Amino acid sequence: MGYAIAMATLRSRHEVRLAFRLPALVSPAALRDRNFKQADEMATLVHQQSRNCDFLVCCACLWPILNPSQSFQSKIKKASAPNLSLRTYSDRDILASASKNRKYIVSASRAELENVEANALKKLEETDCDGVVSTDCHHADSGMEIDEN
Repeated sequence: MGYAIAMATLRSRHEVRLAFRLPALVSPAALRDRNFKQADEMATLVHQQSRNCDFLVCCACLWPILNPSQSFQSKIKKASAPNLSLRTYSDRDILASASKNRKYIVSASRAELENVEANALKKLEETDCDGVVSTDCHHADSGMEIDEN
């Protein structure tokens, strides 16, 4: 969804910067973009760049935002670690950490499976953004690829 918003904005002849975490995304040369592996790195750039923007759109993540707190150099064998537990940490919420004293409009986009309106209102209150667009992904005739999205 973020890519579609960026492309529509670019077609309207506005300057667009796109920060994303999709390794296979290929964008046109006119689109100033950057691919990130870590959310903290992305958050830093978004906060730096947003100081000079008119409109910031933060789109929903479709992958877990939990990261392992420890990495291993090789495969872990079940027999050598029968009681292994995975400790995780959560990525920084870029939208929630946006400046409250800003001169630009902030909009969020979310994909929801339940309580669409209630979850959108909760996100609106938690983040102090100016608007939230929610997509109900629960039904077969709704979601990201549907014209009535």
